[in-house]
Amino acid sequence: MARTKQEVEVSKASNSLPTLGEIGNLGIAVFNGISVEEIKRDLNHPMAINTYRLMSMHPAVNAPLSLFDNMVASATFRFIPPKDATKKEIKQAAIIESMFYDMDESLDDFIHEAMTATRYGWSVLEKVFRKRTYEEGSKYNDGLIGLKKLPLRNQRSLKRFIFDDSGNNVIAVVQNLSGLIDPYQQFLDRDVLDIIIPRNEFLLINFGDNRSNPFGTSPLRNVYVPWKYLQALEELEAQSISKDVNGLPILTVPVQYLAADASDEQKALLETFKNMMSIPLFS
Repeated sequence: MARTKQEVEVSKASNSLPTLGEIGNLGIAVFNGISVEEIKRDLNHPMAINTYRLMSMHPAVNAPLSLFDNMVASATFRFIPPKDATKKEIKQAAIIESMFYDMDESLDDFIHEAMTATRYGWSVLEKVFRKRTYEEGSKYNDGLIGLKKLPLRNQRSLKRFIFDDSGNNVIAVVQNLSGLIDPYQQFLDRDVLDIIIPRNEFLLINFGDNRSNPFGTSPLRNVYVPWKYLQALEELEAQSISKDVNGLPILTVPVQYLAADASDEQKALLETFKNMMSIPLFS
């Protein structure tokens, strides 16, 4: 059987030197910079933000998340120069360490904000630099370029990611301020509400198995269905307590309401009774 032209080219390529760079594609389902990998709409951005926020408000979900965040935040950090380091390398390690403790916000605050990835699966923190002088608010006056802060960019405000032509690499993230509550009208003076942050200007922290997906995979994804059932059962229990229900509620209606020749008023009333007795598991 004759081989196709593409198969011949592949055969030739397999006998040559390896190609520099990627050939394939990540294969992530992305539409307009937003991942649509999830089957359930509630777990795709931006709906997933509200879904995971609601889930994290439940004590059964919030307790382990808070415990995990506090365990990570309590870790100690050391900046160790390489083995057999020169005096210059030792000095550089000390300078880098001083930069992290010279930020406007503490390292613990940065860790807590980065750990929002445990709720949403991802977090974006912008890298803000400054010259280390007293006038700029630094503890040092050596004129070096250091970190001012690593602030979180709220996941609710992030609209989408921008990929390069290959579709394999994130080159920017788009932040949109139009959907934020703005009681003090602090965004009205902006000509454009879409802010494009280049990839080299922010840290992207992913959680879960699929690290190639910039949206990551939230740990809460695997408990979404059990949480929905738990929520429905708690609502059912609360309704039962409010009605002092001991067992299953029973409602009897006149037999003529069930007849085929029942009047429109009787049919409408029967439907009302049905709605009163039915409690949907998923609202």
